[in-house]
Amino acid sequence: MEHDSHRKLTRLECFSRAESADIVKMLDSLHEHFTKRFVSTGIYFWTLGTSAYLDAHEAHGDNAQKTNDIIASNFGKFYLKMFGVLQDYLGEPVTSPPSVNVPGFHIFEELNNLPIGVPYGGNIHKDNPHISSVFPFHHTNPITFTIMLETPKNGAGLNYWDDDIINNTTSLSNRFDKMSTRLQERLVKTVKTFKYKIGELVIFDGQTTHQIANMVATDKNDRRLSIQGHGVLTDAGYIVYF
Repeated sequence: MEHDSHRKLTRLECFSRAESADIVKMLDSLHEHFTKRFVSTGIYFWTLGTSAYLDAHEAHGDNAQKTNDIIASNFGKFYLKMFGVLQDYLGEPVTSPPSVNVPGFHIFEELNNLPIGVPYGGNIHKDNPHISSVFPFHHTNPITFTIMLETPKNGAGLNYWDDDIINNTTSLSNRFDKMSTRLQERLVKTVKTFKYKIGELVIFDGQTTHQIANMVATDKNDRRLSIQGHGVLTDAGYIVYF
């Protein structure tokens, strides 16, 4: 399967709004198992599940077992459906073996009047958890996918850049404020925003520069809840993980 075939952001039908609401209700009952994650001064979010991009190789194996079990026991039927959607699209078996962390959840709550624009969104990056995971098996063709379960009332999205200069810039820092003025100006000028729809599985290869969008007004009652996953192609098909 060609790597370039998954480069562009693609929408796949997955969960209905009712199914998404059921997942959110169940997620809300599991707060005690969330892990608090630091973003910047006074700003946090939470995950349910260990994360390869946050915890690197320590996300897998025994460290993931507790939350893997929690996710499997509470969301098993939904994950079976999600894996089926991925399998149909990718044309390969899709599994999440015990040696890796299963796709998990991002939880952003009380988004109180966050400043709007590219300078105030998430880290600007390409996805490389397939590298930080230090997998002991051969793999190719990385993928990234998101299923939005609840959005702020004004919506949620992903900022991305299909600008070759941005995507080929080796000095790109995750933090906007650490970049050169010239690069900052180009990021603001060339940004595109992909708007999520609740229940859709959005997939791409993760190698287009992107960030969590912060382009709409928010308030304290707004939340952004999603399932997040990555995957790599192996001899046995795609292995997916968080």
